[in-house]
Amino acid sequence: MNMKPVERPLPAHSKKNPVKWTFARTLFISVLVVLFLASSALAQTVAVGNCRPNLKRYSTISQAVGDVAAGSTILICPGTYPEPVILT
Repeated sequence: MNMKPVERPLPAHSKKNPVKWTFARTLFISVLVVLFLASSALAQTVAVGNCRPNLKRYSTISQAVGDVAAGSTILICPGTYPEPVILT
């Protein structure tokens, strides 16, 4: 018996265009990379006080909190800061 597999055409909705799929995947990954790099570029490390002269410095904690981007690090130098600080 010589049996050949029967080839049936796929329905139109199940055919995938590999060029479109590759382009969509590449575009999606590119957007994710750009968003990650942009968020990392906006975050920064700053200091309140004078203990870290190599960083951007603020004289009050409130100024630093109000000025930096989300994800930033604020280093507080030793000292007394007579101000109310509200973080939301």
